[in-house]
Amino acid sequence: MSINSYNYYLRKTINEVWAYAHSVFSPEECKKIIQLVIDSKKYSLELGEVGDEGETDTLKDRNSRVLFLPSNDDDFLWVFERAASVVDSLNNQFFNFNVDVIESLQFSEYDGKEKGFYAKHRDEFYFSGAHRKLSFSIQLSAIEDYVGGELLLHHKDPPDIGIKDQGSITIFPSYVLHEVTPVTEGIRYSLVGWVLGQKFV
Repeated sequence: MSINSYNYYLRKTINEVWAYAHSVFSPEECKKIIQLVIDSKKYSLELGEVGDEGETDTLKDRNSRVLFLPSNDDDFLWVFERAASVVDSLNNQFFNFNVDVIESLQFSEYDGKEKGFYAKHRDEFYFSGAHRKLSFSIQLSAIEDYVGGELLLHHKDPPDIGIKDQGSITIFPSYVLHEVTPVTEGIRYSLVGWVLGQKFV
């Protein structure tokens, strides 16, 4: 005997809290990205800020150095193209958000000598009618190159741990509370990005 169902689903997709993919970049490509930034004569890493643009970091909430990669620089264009392709695919599979553009790619350095970390926060940010809807982190460092530095997603207790494999991506809605735990040894390099779209309705 069948049981009657009274729900009719508008979409056949399931919205997930987070998703991931392995091997977005090969180990060799990860090393290339790191070297492009570290050896750059045009750009330099600066202390990461917290909150609105121009707000200084007191090191209470964050201790990392960052660089925003320019998408119109031929050295980095291929990085944006690869990231955009994977993000678009994961969004279509797991979130089905209406999104338009990757706001930026941020190269981040968490140094174990400084106990680099980023305390609990959300990435929600609203400006010019656009909203951050998805956040993602791409692991550039090999697992054996650092200790600590876990991406924790606090949507439940205990939190989920983002994928740490070199070249992998972890993606989640920007309203999810998350953090990067202190790096106690070595250096953790990553690429972080935010995907914009019209506000949720």
